[in-house]
Amino acid sequence: MNAQAPFFMAGEVLALSSSFIYSAALISFRRGLRSASPITGVLITNAVASILLLSIAFSLGTLQTSSLRPVLWFMLAGCLGQGMGHLASYTAIQRIGASRTSPVQASAPIWAVFFAAFFLGEEPGVAVVLGTLSIVGGVALISMGEGKDVEKGGMGPEFRRALMFPVFASFMYAAMPVIAKIGYAEQRTPFAAVGFAFFAGFLFLLVAKPFLGASGRIHVGRRDVSWILLGSVFSATATGLLWYTLTFSDVTVVLPLSRTAPIWVVLLSLIFMGDMERVNARLFGAAGLVVLGGFLITSFR
Repeated sequence: MNAQAPFFMAGEVLALSSSFIYSAALISFRRGLRSASPITGVLITNAVASILLLSIAFSLGTLQTSSLRPVLWFMLAGCLGQGMGHLASYTAIQRIGASRTSPVQASAPIWAVFFAAFFLGEEPGVAVVLGTLSIVGGVALISMGEGKDVEKGGMGPEFRRALMFPVFASFMYAAMPVIAKIGYAEQRTPFAAVGFAFFAGFLFLLVAKPFLGASGRIHVGRRDVSWILLGSVFSATATGLLWYTLTFSDVTVVLPLSRTAPIWVVLLSLIFMGDMERVNARLFGAAGLVVLGGFLITSFR
């Protein structure tokens, strides 16, 4: 990005925009998952996103020039993130709400540090330790009990069991860029890359559906389809924007800003989700701690 680029095209602005748009996607999915099963939401999202992003790649000419080897890496990344990660994320949104799911998923930097240490031989510094403690504190703050009924906004034993879904999603979302980076080194085509990732996630879930039992049932109410479609467009826009930003902006700038989604989700929940979710000071504090931890880890490791 050259010096004459307008302010609204700066990497920092685009990363924040991606974070905000993704938070809108989570709110939309929360609305749409009132009657829809999580796998239904993921399949619709991946289908819509892959069509939109691959169409953009085709119009840019990058789809036609894609090579097989990097595409396979992108698709493997999609099986992890857009497949298993999205399914776990949507399940969490349905069970415990968007404002509680988003902060836990934002703990992905902690797993990313482990992957970097294992595969790249990096050694975590003081900032990584502090960031890890901040993330752990935020997750612990979310899981503190204040009731027993999750459907009524409580955080009892059922809620703590449901935490496994956003934690697993954060693990998959952290592994995804490690795999995608291998293909990205050979082919810097962000819209084609993420389009193939969404498509692979769609195919993966279709193949896995018979083995998911009750979790693999496809059903959705007519009134909720529009919310899922809206969330799909938001998700495709946010992800495509983020991958595009990474082509010209430093990762240490983009990733910390993209981790601000929990703050936006909490604020949007206050405005639009008052009838479905209860947002309190504990959630505000937890979201802030997780965002701070993600910033420390990704900025100063």
